[in-house]
Amino acid sequence: MALQSSGTIKISEINTELGRTSTTANTSLEDLSDGTYATINTANPSADRPDGSAPHAMSEFYSYNHSAATILNWIYTPTTLVSADGSAGGSTQTFDNSGTGFIIDITGSNGPIRCGKENDGTETMDTTMKVALSINGNPGTGGTANSAGGFQTIFNSSSSFDDNISDLSGNNRVYMSFQAIPHPAKSDSGARYNFYFTNNGTTDNSKDLFAGVSRFCFHESVPINTPDGLKMVDDLKVGDMVYTYNFDTNEIEELRAGTIEIVYHDNLYKLNDDIIVTDDHPIYTESNEWVSILPETSFNNYEIKTRELKLGDKLKTIDDSEYVVNSIEKYEGNHRTYVVVTKNWNFYANGILAHSEIDMTQMKVVDSEST
Repeated sequence: MALQSSGTIKISEINTELGRTSTTANTSLEDLSDGTYATINTANPSADRPDGSAPHAMSEFYSYNHSAATILNWIYTPTTLVSADGSAGGSTQTFDNSGTGFIIDITGSNGPIRCGKENDGTETMDTTMKVALSINGNPGTGGTANSAGGFQTIFNSSSSFDDNISDLSGNNRVYMSFQAIPHPAKSDSGARYNFYFTNNGTTDNSKDLFAGVSRFCFHESVPINTPDGLKMVDDLKVGDMVYTYNFDTNEIEELRAGTIEIVYHDNLYKLNDDIIVTDDHPIYTESNEWVSILPETSFNNYEIKTRELKLGDKLKTIDDSEYVVNSIEKYEGNHRTYVVVTKNWNFYANGILAHSEIDMTQMKVVDSEST
């Protein structure tokens, strides 16, 4: 529930919005505003959240909603229609950020739409997943555009809900928007769900949905390794191929960038002269260990076990060259940072293997397949 847009705001109300006890003693406005107590949810418009910089003002919390969610607006277009009885093809997919919604075409549809999800990983999720459906166009960021019935919770079974759509018949195009709503107090290390869509009792399509929490990122000056060479984050688009590591096959693998998140952070450290990373970002050593500058923070925030990064550590590189950590220095200031999400949950940044995560307020569809 968002804070009011005008009038008097109390510290106790801000505490409650951030998932803290309203009567928490000795609460600091600065620590409320800069993410010390709870990471500020950047899904809010910049005018509706504190900027993290002094001088801090309680009015910066006007209309702030700690559970605000970012909407997925990707398009899915099969090259052939997907049949309800599975007789047609449709496995070829194209993704873009056109904002026209996530689309599934059905021939021979009959009856109500049902949607469900199942855990496609081992993580415990406290995030609520929702979907809005329409046969008239993109449901939009509010989930009610084009006669959509609003965002409805996706449960761990195939079920129908009030999607404001009459029972289908014949050929139909269904538009979807997705939403991930974080738990107000808990945090998740990240998770993967399989979303399925049924009609006529047949699974017409299934997609991998990714959601997670993150503060760890790379500084924007650190390039990303791709088949087309090193790319800066501003030159990389969702859907572009990047280099990752497949721990099942122990091989480098090319995968699409499913999410590229850019945020500002002030918890950065410089490794040698070419890697700038947040203090809780796990990176991989050549001896097959995840390490970070602050392992306790990495575990508390994301339940990822790391060893403390130390001078002399050798990091895993894309070309098996030797990279020795000779210096670790605090990098002062609030800087623009990024993280890239892939299906392998990792990517190479300036030749170093790093963990992938995305903000809990984001949900993306990545490397999915029709069934």
